[in-house]
Amino acid sequence: MEFQKEIIKKKGVHVILYKLNNQNIKYLVLKRAEGWIGWELLKGGVNDSETFSETAKREVKEESGLDVEVFQSKEESVFYSEKNNVKTQHSMKVFFGKVVSEDIKLSEEHSDFKWLALNDAINLLFFDNLKELLKKVNEEIIEHENLKLGDR
Repeated sequence: MEFQKEIIKKKGVHVILYKLNNQNIKYLVLKRAEGWIGWELLKGGVNDSETFSETAKREVKEESGLDVEVFQSKEESVFYSEKNNVKTQHSMKVFFGKVVSEDIKLSEEHSDFKWLALNDAINLLFFDNLKELLKKVNEEIIEHENLKLGDR
């Protein structure tokens, strides 16, 4: 007889950081150094007394050292992880923020970072759900920045 695995539910945020260079958007991708090794977008869990927006700002500061104004995306993300036979459902609100200063100070969670154009970032990201999320939020950022269709 097989037992159903326990499922824990956690709330969190994904924060897509970008910069503009001559109307071209570059996205920040981070190389994970804890738990698994691979490229991802900035993310983190909500603390008990925090709003999603407060979490997004805190995680940006903790993981990149940057102070960035964040905007909530219309997108949301759900993914699952498993550790020690316990499955976790992560329900994530998505934010985006424009970076002006590039003085990044990575936390111990990440070993490297890159600023990449959309397709290069998508090719480097490890998880398919993040690739799709970045494509969708890219369209929101183009609209938010009032960029012309050809300016990507």
